Amino acid sequence: MRNAFERAWWLASLVLATSAVSAQVIDGFAWVDMKTDAQTVAKVTTFLSAKPYTALREIGVIGQQALVIATLRKDPTANPGNDVFTAYGVSLKDGSVEELLSGTSLKYIDWQKFYDYDTPELLATYDDCAQCKATTFLTAFYIDRKTKRWGARWRRQIAGAPIYSADTAGDHVYALFMNVDQRVVLDTWTSYPEQKKSSRGGEYLFEYRIDPLSDQGTSRPVTGRDALPVKQRLCRGADVVFGIAGGQESAACKGFAGTGQRAR
Repeated sequence: MRNAFERAWWLASLVLATSAVSAQVIDGFAWVDMKTDAQTVAKVTTFLSAKPYTALREIGVIGQQALVIATLRKDPTANPGNDVFTAYGVSLKDGSVEELLSGTSLKYIDWQKFYDYDTPELLATYDDCAQCKATTFLTAFYIDRKTKRWGARWRRQIAGAPIYSADTAGDHVYALFMNVDQRVVLDTWTSYPEQKKSSRGGEYLFEYRIDPLSDQGTSRPVTGRDALPVKQRLCRGADVVFGIAGGQESAACKGFAGTGQRAR
């Protein structure tokens, strides 16, 4: 119950933090009205005929490229909140379909540029499972600069960007920062206490950003002399984008003076 309450409070705080801020939507994008745009819905349904899903949740279109969120409910009596979603990039021109990512509890945040001459991307969070000690990941749906098709940043199956965990065994600190060079970067710090009977102890400090040259999401471990300033910035929790920050009141941050101002 405690994990469920903490998670509900964290999500409510994130919604409140983002509700007062609005970013520029990518030019030409619109959500499809599922009741009135029967032609687009019919096309998507035909193109996804070989995919396992129960319902179409949303269709977002720019030009001839559709971002499609389909949900799967294996048990018709199950809680809809436990549905598994899959995000697809669908070409309305040639019918090609690409699976972008899947999970549970998909929640959109807002549109955000990751660097100054980028186009806006749709930030979102999602979980890796339902009715479990879930990990929440950050992603962004975007139009690939080369292919002109929909993509998803930091796919969980490849190099996911975790920002929250219901696992209370360790401290989880994260923040999405706007740097002075107008580039957005996500820093995460997970710290597990040393345990005599387990080798799990240790810490994991990572940075996630977009490389402007390749337009691809990157991730790297932060080590050596770079680690301390990143930890200090994380624990301050200042200058974050859309209020996406948490863990600043955890035990991991108590050793840094002037921190502990935020928590999720």
